[in-house]
Amino acid sequence: MKRTVALSILVLGACGRTDLCPEPSGALLLEQLYLSGPALNEAMVVTLPSGGHLLIDVGNDSRYDQVRDALAGPTEWVLITHQHQDHMGALDELEGHWEDLGQAPTFIDGVGIWALGDGVELELFKHGCELATPDGVVDLCAVLPGMDQEENAMSSAGVLRYGAFAYLFAGDLSGGGSDSVDVETAIADQGLALGAVDVAHISHHGKQSSTNQAWVDLFFPDDGHARNAVVGASAAYLAAPHEDVLDRLGSRLAGGWVWVTADGVLAGDHDNKRTLDADVVISVDPGGGSYAICGELFDAIP
Repeated sequence: MKRTVALSILVLGACGRTDLCPEPSGALLLEQLYLSGPALNEAMVVTLPSGGHLLIDVGNDSRYDQVRDALAGPTEWVLITHQHQDHMGALDELEGHWEDLGQAPTFIDGVGIWALGDGVELELFKHGCELATPDGVVDLCAVLPGMDQEENAMSSAGVLRYGAFAYLFAGDLSGGGSDSVDVETAIADQGLALGAVDVAHISHHGKQSSTNQAWVDLFFPDDGHARNAVVGASAAYLAAPHEDVLDRLGSRLAGGWVWVTADGVLAGDHDNKRTLDADVVISVDPGGGSYAICGELFDAIP
């Protein structure tokens, strides 16, 4: 796995949209927004090759303007992973914004493959209780009694693909830590054939409740390929990312990093963690054969 480091932009580990990083460019752009302040917030803006946007969660209404200002083109697609305010609280304000612009984005709300145009696809393999498996759709709520009573456990999960590049997300999906429902292991036990993943959004802001060993084994195999992880957090998220999560991921990155928008006040530490205090920006080259995170270049896994 080839990796090229642009040393001039790694000073002090400060990346995102700062003077230390080049202006991101590419056919596909994924921006995990740094939404600071006392309120909890999480949002990702994906700029598609067409110039339109996919939103994966939209943050709290306290940061509506920051999400809106990140939209340089029409909002074509919206995916809300689950119904917690830090992930969907700004939706009402954004819907008013889209109405003013005469836009009507499509909401991604069911398992299956969604064609987003220009070779970009989103495979939503989990939505609510439903899990798409090679043998058909499984009702996870029947497998895990009480799952439908926990909003994090109901988080949608999917893989965004462009060429060889693949990005995993799963909202606040739980893995049994902190007395949560262990949905991650139940998914791993189903034998999903999702293929290689280059970058993974770490669920529940990197908290101890998620990213258990079964999940790491499924998406971060020990195969020597460089992989990266993204954590959307801020000081308000306390122990995020948790040291246990960082330890499980650290040995599987093979030259990649855990990129964090901002640490919680009780966050764990690790040699493979980069805290930016800025957006985490992933720029995917035309065709999806390679990508960069803050100027550090990686080959997509074939």
